Amino acid sequence: MGHYVRSMLLAVTTYALLACAVDSPRAQTSSQPANPTAPKVLNIVGSEPSVIGNFPGVRGGTGSHEGIANEFLTAIDPRGEVIPRLAAETISVETGTWRVNPDGTMDTIWSIRPNVKWQDGFPFTADDLLFTYTAYKDPSLPSFYGVALDLMTSAEVIDPLTFAVHWSQPYFQANLAPGLDPMPRHLLEAAYLNDREGLDSNPYFRQDFVGTGPYRIKEWVGGSHITFERNDLYYLGRPPLDTVVLTFIKDKNTVLANLLAGSLDVVYFKDALDVDAALELKDRWAGTRNTVSFVPTERLISVEPQFRRDVARPQLGATERDVREAMLRSIDRPALVETITHGLTPVADSWITPTSSLADVVRNVAPHYDYDVGRAQQLLARAGWGKGPDATLVHQTTGERFDFDLWNRFQLVKEQTIVADYWKAIGINVNIRQYLQNDRDLQAHITGGQMLDQTIADFTVARLRSADVSSEANGYRGRNVAGYSNPRFDELLDRLHATIGAQEQAEIHASLVREAFTDLAELPLYFQVTALVVREGWSGSPPGGGAGLYWDLMSWDKRG
Repeated sequence: MGHYVRSMLLAVTTYALLACAVDSPRAQTSSQPANPTAPKVLNIVGSEPSVIGNFPGVRGGTGSHEGIANEFLTAIDPRGEVIPRLAAETISVETGTWRVNPDGTMDTIWSIRPNVKWQDGFPFTADDLLFTYTAYKDPSLPSFYGVALDLMTSAEVIDPLTFAVHWSQPYFQANLAPGLDPMPRHLLEAAYLNDREGLDSNPYFRQDFVGTGPYRIKEWVGGSHITFERNDLYYLGRPPLDTVVLTFIKDKNTVLANLLAGSLDVVYFKDALDVDAALELKDRWAGTRNTVSFVPTERLISVEPQFRRDVARPQLGATERDVREAMLRSIDRPALVETITHGLTPVADSWITPTSSLADVVRNVAPHYDYDVGRAQQLLARAGWGKGPDATLVHQTTGERFDFDLWNRFQLVKEQTIVADYWKAIGINVNIRQYLQNDRDLQAHITGGQMLDQTIADFTVARLRSADVSSEANGYRGRNVAGYSNPRFDELLDRLHATIGAQEQAEIHASLVREAFTDLAELPLYFQVTALVVREGWSGSPPGGGAGLYWDLMSWDKRG
């Protein structure tokens, strides 16, 4: 029976019961209070997704709304630990569900919770995972799981609740279930088999999405909001909220105005409020029970220079290691952090956050580059750069001027301006540039560098790997858009990918950090903080680290 039919029957039954109650004298004279509990509606803010969920060949797919309408086999909690969601347990060496075989191959065996249903009532089973695996392995459908998928050799359904993947060698992030973002076979198999080219426009990935999360899509108004309603089939029990409204607001001032007007209940979104606006809100709410706090994230704000000599301008600028150190030492990063975050976050020396479980392992491993203009000038002179008649640096051998295009995607504008001013002070002629879309072709041809916010996952998968350099040959799909290439780093990364022991992984992480930041593959600035705004009466599992607000939306409720 479809949801529409069930709803109509429920409506007819309810109407009949109400009619009887009105005609009944007993009902008219009842002393029972007639004050129904008000619906619980959580109003949150975020960006409008192009699609919901992940599927190979569908552009724009992300896990950004994981936890509302959809869930994966595992999730990452605020402590950075992998926890089971649709899976009955995370795979592990101890239980034998994550094992390396004597011949060097690897097996992962996933057990599914027995009571998981898709939001249309169909059971979620290992057949769905086999369908998902098959689609992800399809070479005609691109996906961002390429590194892991290349190592997967086959998969099989052991029973309806058990699914196994066989690998050609160990892979360090197999416990995140890469390439197994569950999709319903009963809804998508026909489209996959008969219309691969039409997958990108299939309404399933938008307003018709059916997932396994606690709330299902009721209405999607493009450019405005998505309304989610309670999913009473949710495997962890009845969700506490009747409705979740995700409103799309791009302007930070509009977010602030909506908070002050009381039309938003919880805000935790990196582009919703900057630190200044959040501090202003905190001052305005002084003496109330509304709260504003600041949650450290794992997002490293950095400058990524162009490494290809045939693209970089000047050719002997940021492609040279001494020049990169001079550029970093010429930035007063503590002052930048004070200006941007009011000192709420530390200066970064690597991609490992101070709150990470790896923090102790990598402490004092990455070099620290103090603000030192004198040292920066010495390094520039050693690299052949001296001031010209207009105070702009000129290379003493090639005659190149140090003209540097600093790009950004309209997200780190204040940081971009501050960094540009520091570099201008030492003779670099900086041109501030912006791009609108995540265009890897454009990024691969940036002559100077770009400001980015990235996580450890970017750096330890493909962002700096030589094999993933973005080029015309791979349709600019490679994630290494800057063309960084370091055989020592590649070797360490290969070792990390083939290591599943936690202690061994930690030691390799330390070596990767030492190599990358001795060579200055990135110019690290600071770790981003995100404001968490909660109106009185609302509470739930706090976000943090790499976990967003939605990682445990089931825990959010309004009390009192």
